[in-house]
Amino acid sequence: MNTDTLIFNLTVSELKSLIRETIKENIPLEMIKNDPVRCAYSIKEFANEIGCSVSTAAKIKRSGVIDAAVMQFDRTIIIDVEIAKECLKNKNKRKKIGFLYDKRNIVRDDLS
Repeated sequence: MNTDTLIFNLTVSELKSLIRETIKENIPLEMIKNDPVRCAYSIKEFANEIGCSVSTAAKIKRSGVIDAAVMQFDRTIIIDVEIAKECLKNKNKRKKIGFLYDKRNIVRDDLS
């Protein structure tokens, strides 16, 4: 195909192939990944994703640990699973260090 060809002279298949080639050349590979954002649309789906019971998943949500990953409007809930897993990893790291995290301040747990 000649670069001087007018668009209205192209067939549909030629136009499609031209668009595909242009997209492949100009979009970075990170944006083309076929890995969509994994979201859970219920506590049950979230529990299946992280491998725990529904009651444990509900406790995790209620505790506020994964608030950064939760979007809730009335009774509709959407949880970004990847962000939730990162939040849970960070929570576990804090436990291993030996700190108790209060919402207002950080307290060493071996002070008693």
